[in-house]
Amino acid sequence: MARRVSDEQLLRWLDDDPDRLESYIVKNPEEADRIDRLTMLGQPLHDGLQKLVAPPEDLPERMHAWFTGDPVVRETAEMLFDLMGLAWRTSRVLFTDPTPGDDRP
Repeated sequence: MARRVSDEQLLRWLDDDPDRLESYIVKNPEEADRIDRLTMLGQPLHDGLQKLVAPPEDLPERMHAWFTGDPVVRETAEMLFDLMGLAWRTSRVLFTDPTPGDDRP
């Protein structure tokens, strides 16, 4: 087993040299839990971040009002949805074996 490196060194590798950190973990798999503990968010921070990035509760109503209120917005959104659907269908054809005539996502 290689020498045990300090917590500070592991965190430095995580930020500056992830390949070296990965190599260290491959040689010392028991250290993976230690790295998880070092990078774990505290519960208050976790809860605060989750609250910060959570969508507002009235988002569906606001999106519906925005989408149906302006014909230009509706047309633009429909075009974007069509383009996203095209990418989905193209990747499906390229990477899977779709059933002929079955164009469901």
